[in-house]
Amino acid sequence: MNNRDTTALSSRQTNFEILRILAMFFVVLGHYIYNYVKLNSQNSNFEMDNLSEVVNYTFLEMMMVISSTGVDLFELITGYFLINRQTFRVKGMLNVMIMTIFYSICIYVVFTLFHIEAFSFKEILHCMEPIPLSQYWFVAKYIGLLFLAPFLSILTSQLSKRVYQILLLVLFILFFEWPYGNLYGGGMSINWFCFLFLCGGYLQKHGIPYRTDRQMVVAIVIACFIFVFHTAINMIAYLRNGSPFTIKYDGNHSITFFLALAIFLFFAKTSFNGSFSKHVARIAPYTFAVYLIHGHSVVSAFLWEQITPVVFSSLPLFFHALLLSALVFLGAILIDCLRDRLFKAVGIQKVIDYLGLQLSTKIFEHFKK
Repeated sequence: MNNRDTTALSSRQTNFEILRILAMFFVVLGHYIYNYVKLNSQNSNFEMDNLSEVVNYTFLEMMMVISSTGVDLFELITGYFLINRQTFRVKGMLNVMIMTIFYSICIYVVFTLFHIEAFSFKEILHCMEPIPLSQYWFVAKYIGLLFLAPFLSILTSQLSKRVYQILLLVLFILFFEWPYGNLYGGGMSINWFCFLFLCGGYLQKHGIPYRTDRQMVVAIVIACFIFVFHTAINMIAYLRNGSPFTIKYDGNHSITFFLALAIFLFFAKTSFNGSFSKHVARIAPYTFAVYLIHGHSVVSAFLWEQITPVVFSSLPLFFHALLLSALVFLGAILIDCLRDRLFKAVGIQKVIDYLGLQLSTKIFEHFKK
């Protein structure tokens, strides 16, 4: 078996690092809109006879359309870089698991110390799960994907370009939102993650279209189409019975997939070689923790229900969404920088690296047999 990882880079390309950062910001922004706008009865309805509410609806709906691509972008990137790796990415999985346990326990303990959350031994045990069962759905599915990744790589190495295309078409028909819904997949399913992984892998194996300007035009057209589609649904309800407009959440396994793919293609073929871009890209390794911190159930409830309503509350809602999401994103990045220094100072990172190397070596020797 070929042991070369032809997609591994000594340092990740700046364009993909920036895309990772952008994808995680989309996740935070989407959580803001979903939790603070869509699920909040005070913010979820927009009256069309009020100009400020029209503006808020227009920007928030478009931001929701774009932010829905965040999860898909992560999986496309994963497939693009791991499709030729035919052994387990042990170090990466260990990092994800240990970071997840660390933040899950620390967040819960802090919230219990401040009497925001009631202490429970059962909850502490849940916090120690390497593959979360009651917390962090994305982490559980992502780790599952990393376990499957080498086998997906082996599978695709045996496929011709034509057969690979047919496989993607079949999976797309089964997993797309219409007409089967969640029968075979769904945006939160491991099946959909595997499909995205294989899509990213196909682009790695068989190339990316050279033109980038068209891909951005395609992305804009798709985003506008989704926006118009949602607005039309609101308009029909408004004309029939005067119903206010609402944010129409669009799942990441429907038309949003095409938008994510267009954004991915644009970044894949665009160079970001300036010094500013390279400095921005340096925060990419800390982006996963943004999800672990703000996506924790107790943090999420506290953040969107108690903090968000009182911070900069006089701002227009759409601007409030951008500002609060940026503050949450940057705050989590700062926290993980401190966590990273702590891990290095006490030797935790060295232990992870050592275990990852030893396990990878043993697994690779087994795969060679």
